[in-house]
Amino acid sequence: MLKYFFMAFIISSTAIAKDYGRDQLQNLSWGGVDVLWLKDDRFPTYSISVYFADGALGDGKVKGSTSAALGLIKSGTRRYGQKEISDTLDFFAANLDTSVNHEYSRLEISGLVKDIVPTMKKVCHLMQDSVYPKSELKKELDSLHASLANVETDHRSLADLVFREVSLKGVPFSYPVTGRMKDHKFLNSNVLKKRLEQLNSEVKKRIYITGPSEILNIDKIINEECGWSSKATFVRNVDYKSQKTTKGPSIFLVPVKKANQAQVRIGRFLNKDELIPGDERHALLGEFLAGGFTSILMDELRTKRGLVYGVGAFSAAQRDYGRAVITTATRAEKVVELINVVKDSLQKLSLKEVDQQRFELAKSGLAGSYPFRFEQSEHYLFQLLFLDHLGLSYDELYKSADKIRGYKLDDLSQLANQVFEWDNLTILVLGEASLKKELEKLGKVTILNYKDYL
Repeated sequence: MLKYFFMAFIISSTAIAKDYGRDQLQNLSWGGVDVLWLKDDRFPTYSISVYFADGALGDGKVKGSTSAALGLIKSGTRRYGQKEISDTLDFFAANLDTSVNHEYSRLEISGLVKDIVPTMKKVCHLMQDSVYPKSELKKELDSLHASLANVETDHRSLADLVFREVSLKGVPFSYPVTGRMKDHKFLNSNVLKKRLEQLNSEVKKRIYITGPSEILNIDKIINEECGWSSKATFVRNVDYKSQKTTKGPSIFLVPVKKANQAQVRIGRFLNKDELIPGDERHALLGEFLAGGFTSILMDELRTKRGLVYGVGAFSAAQRDYGRAVITTATRAEKVVELINVVKDSLQKLSLKEVDQQRFELAKSGLAGSYPFRFEQSEHYLFQLLFLDHLGLSYDELYKSADKIRGYKLDDLSQLANQVFEWDNLTILVLGEASLKKELEKLGKVTILNYKDYL
């Protein structure tokens, strides 16, 4: 019985996912602000995502100002202190979060339908009247500094931080969206209020909302109390010179003390002209390389050689750039062996010298997991938000699984040869300084001080 139930669940989930929610989507306009509503009557809850068409690239001279301006809107206004604001949101069982990327930002609000009006009134008050009190701002910046200081002992996070900036050097997306420690001394109330005002009055917005029809009564609150309208038209567009190919991989060592492992990052920046909109091969490549124990890198690095406990890989795109990354860790004395195994594995894939059955498993696994993108309405809305950001049709979402199933090994091999072409890659190792001599067997090694990236 359980077997048949499970099969029925898979079949029904796939059927739902193939066209999930399309007939429940409705485009609205609130005072010229585009709104996408996903009707969902299942629960007495709502979720709202406000998309701002600008992000950290709009910081100007004070880096980290967009992240701080949105992230600290609960720190205080002219009428309410931080504690009163937190208590009010807690009383309404409301969540208020923010997310800032280089190209765009998001404001996320969720809670109970019965409290959506007072909650949104409070959110609009915060967006319009936040003053970032000096005492609260100091507390938040001290906390941020402490978290950055803690990264020194979190070698995995430290390797990710340094690798991102090193591998994206020369393009606008390399600098951390939160800024560095040296930038935080310039974050003050006036800077943050000015940036928040820009986001409110100048930057174009689009609202994604899910819940029952009762939640649509906040349209006047959005226009009158948040002050958002069609007058805000700015959209962040990015122009940069494509990064040139290199001759041989660039190798970097980040020395740290008391490293019980060596963190290894391998990958590169993908230029905009290398990306094909809606290309699902990127997701398939990550799945094939490191999507579980049947993946090629897990098999070669862990199952056959015991070099690693785990390995991750992805090839993914934003609107104006992409990244291809392999991430893992191993014993210091095995670093060169690990790097060579990765190189050989990538070469085998580019030459199609891999098991066809393994490729089919990766395809079926990725396509089979597709329905779970729709489990929660807010997750579904984010998929639609991101497609809008990329300028793609929603049809891309509904046909993704079929596209994945239709790929041939030649398709994946071609992409792997492009995005993981060995001579174009950046290799970063974070570990003991003594690793330099061993890494020099692979080529010239550049030493980096991790403190330059905090």
